[in-house]
Amino acid sequence: PAAQFGCFAFASMLVTTPVAAITQLASQVFFPTLASSIRDDSQKALRLYTRSKWAFTAIALCFAWGGMILGPPLIALLGLGGSFVGLQWMVQLLGLRAAFEIYCSPTTTVLLASGATRYSSMANVVRLIFLVVGLFLTLKVWGLQGAFVALIGAPFVAYFTLMPGVGRHMPGALRVETASLVVLITGSALATAAAWYITPFSFD
Repeated sequence: PAAQFGCFAFASMLVTTPVAAITQLASQVFFPTLASSIRDDSQKALRLYTRSKWAFTAIALCFAWGGMILGPPLIALLGLGGSFVGLQWMVQLLGLRAAFEIYCSPTTTVLLASGATRYSSMANVVRLIFLVVGLFLTLKVWGLQGAFVALIGAPFVAYFTLMPGVGRHMPGALRVETASLVVLITGSALATAAAWYITPFSFD
């Protein structure tokens, strides 16, 4: 319905605007520094990547917790009318998706800096296929709420397409990827549980 779509578009704008600023930081600051390190000293590049990966993981967790815990009260402060019912849970779930987008930024950047663009291309193809098939199935069965499963799952599935490239072009980085992924998933699950404990989700 038009009202739900408008609500979703507004929620997407609220979440993606700060995410775009952070991913721009990765591409404009982290990318040239990492590319130079890869050419000159692979060990230095690995150390730089490790620090950056953990920094972006911390930022991603802030988004996950911020969306889950702070999203609803901040939306309530806007004083929007009844036509924006559902905006709170949309922001919460889109916050999880944004967290994973931020988490993936260094991984994508290291492959681009290594000249291995085909892995990113494959990830984009996988993301598109998952979105198209996932939205087709979930919208028909569970409606808009179910579609968020596909929206959140798409970057997560595409992320694993990048792993072979990371292992090949940044030896030693897979340990960092695995450890940081466990931290991100655990932290996001705790944020979701905390949000549910404070105010159970209402998908009205």
